[in-house]
Amino acid sequence: ALPEAHRILGDVYLYRRQHDEAITELKKAISLNPNYADAIAGLADVLNHAGNPEEAIGLVKKAMSLNPHHHSWYFYVLGLSYAFTERYGEAIETLKRGLVRNPDFIATHVLLAGLYAEAGRIDEARLEVKEVLRISPDFSAEVLKEMAPVKNQAALDEFVKALRKAGLK
Repeated sequence: ALPEAHRILGDVYLYRRQHDEAITELKKAISLNPNYADAIAGLADVLNHAGNPEEAIGLVKKAMSLNPHHHSWYFYVLGLSYAFTERYGEAIETLKRGLVRNPDFIATHVLLAGLYAEAGRIDEARLEVKEVLRISPDFSAEVLKEMAPVKNQAALDEFVKALRKAGLK
């Protein structure tokens, strides 16, 4: 009956790449507390990784409005939604806003590195890779491939190519 337990279980399912189960658990958390911003943003994150970023945008914006002092990862989720919907300028600006709240959030630096590389902004991409490696010296494209909970493996492979172009091994 605790919404937090369902939210955490949703995260576990996401990183086990069990997207349908993750969605079910996060929706259960939201049904128990319709104003639970972290669960709403978490559902948006799962929807991004499951291939439905359009729906994710509205959810994460709702979570942001429910909790104006939200975690920096909400910006990451929104930036990822924009990236998946090919709104790259909005993605980059949103991600930069997230770094203001947490300059050491590695996922944001990884996503920015890939987006900059794909846009041909190699110098900026390399600066982001430097930040990634400052935060986690052992991070690599292979580590990302192993841990990224995306359904679309081909899209992940393309993103990894962009990261390698940016200098991530």
